[in-house]
Amino acid sequence: NHPSYAAKRKEVSLHFDQVIDKLRGRQLAQGGFSFWPGGQTNAQYPSIYVMHFLIEAQSLGYPVPKDMLQRGSEFLLDYAASEAHSMAQARNRANAIYLLSRLGRVTTNFIVDLEKYLNENQPEQWQKSLTGAYIAAAYQLMHQDVEAQKLISGYQWAQHDKYKQQRGDFHSALSQNAQYILL
Repeated sequence: NHPSYAAKRKEVSLHFDQVIDKLRGRQLAQGGFSFWPGGQTNAQYPSIYVMHFLIEAQSLGYPVPKDMLQRGSEFLLDYAASEAHSMAQARNRANAIYLLSRLGRVTTNFIVDLEKYLNENQPEQWQKSLTGAYIAAAYQLMHQDVEAQKLISGYQWAQHDKYKQQRGDFHSALSQNAQYILL
């Protein structure tokens, strides 16, 4: 929406419509998205990522189909309610909780449950990570400013490839730090 892109607005709208068509072909009945057209399983983190894209697009005034957003929010609800069995799943769950908060959902119970898991499994680290930043952003959206500020101020910048195996394909240090800046 930046004024310098005004001349390209038609082209951007066309590309956005093409992306929506591709995503519609990959959205499954449970609301998540498959990696490939015709896929039968939800790609967990990519589904969360797509929902973040759709929520951002909607907030910028792009015509996001309501049915896609509704089904996607159902996927986020299921994911936010699921148990985490690893720190990567906890981070993705915190991301889903943040996105649900952006959609106006009350996520307090999800946060309490996730914080219990985090305090039992990584009590010294989670508040310094992107997981803590997502929870802080959800708190901020719920107007719990003190808790939000406490968590967001504890973030420690992710270091280049120090823990590449723990991050997986989608969570480089650069992408984690960029997400923190966005939050």
